[in-house]
Amino acid sequence: MTILPKKFCGSPIRLSALLAILFYSFPVYAYHLPLWEVGVGVGNLNSSHYRGAETRANVTLPIPFAVYRGERLKADRGGLRGKFFASGKMNLTLSGSFGIPVKSEDTNTRLGMPDLDPLVEIGPSLNVNLWKTKDTNHVLWLKMPVRLAFSVGDPLMKYHGFNFAPFIQIFNRYPKRSTEWRLKMSLGPIFGDGRYNNYYYEVDAQYATPEREEYHASSGYSGSRATLSIARNSKHLFFGIFARYDNLSSATFVDSPMVETKDSLIYGLAIAWVFGRSDTDAKHTDDD
Repeated sequence: MTILPKKFCGSPIRLSALLAILFYSFPVYAYHLPLWEVGVGVGNLNSSHYRGAETRANVTLPIPFAVYRGERLKADRGGLRGKFFASGKMNLTLSGSFGIPVKSEDTNTRLGMPDLDPLVEIGPSLNVNLWKTKDTNHVLWLKMPVRLAFSVGDPLMKYHGFNFAPFIQIFNRYPKRSTEWRLKMSLGPIFGDGRYNNYYYEVDAQYATPEREEYHASSGYSGSRATLSIARNSKHLFFGIFARYDNLSSATFVDSPMVETKDSLIYGLAIAWVFGRSDTDAKHTDDD
């Protein structure tokens, strides 16, 4: 199912911002990383409307490209994040995620219910380095993000609970002169409080029908997730692909009328031309 920008909550700017978040989720580093880079790119996102929905959205838009790799603050395809502290094999960073907006008329289950604004999740992540090679080209992480969720729209921002989504991540880097490939694979469960789970899966009494019973989700296990991303970075060109699989078997809300399937998939790709970069290299280029 293709959703044009004008149907995507009525705002191409908002959609571009969401695609930019996806674009920045790709891992990408050159063999010698500059402190900053700027450019322009194009991104494509194909996603179920939410985890458990059978209907999908597919969008392609040009997006801006900007990277900053400071010692304490980073803005790149991993998102905007600050390193609060680093000690031995642990560090504490800021992490984020997002959910796409959903028009009720574009879904099978939400007809007659309110539209869903994009959901932005942000919070701290405690990261533990479990293993790495001497050259740090292969690293095993345990990452434990806790994120607060806010819808962005009308009202401007509204709180919708929190989630805890620990995962194991294997990171592999393959540098060759001025070109580098990166591979990331991760796997882990998700746990959400009742307010967070209800954002997508609740059916209030006023929206109940003979085919859609009233439902209220509880706190607890919210499924599991596996993610794969591959990226190639050279001096003036970036290319990356991304895929994420969600399984909702045994999730606390699996009986919700909003859940049409226990399997959900999101994937995308991005390509960018880098036309500006600093002469100064970044001091810290590890995957942190």
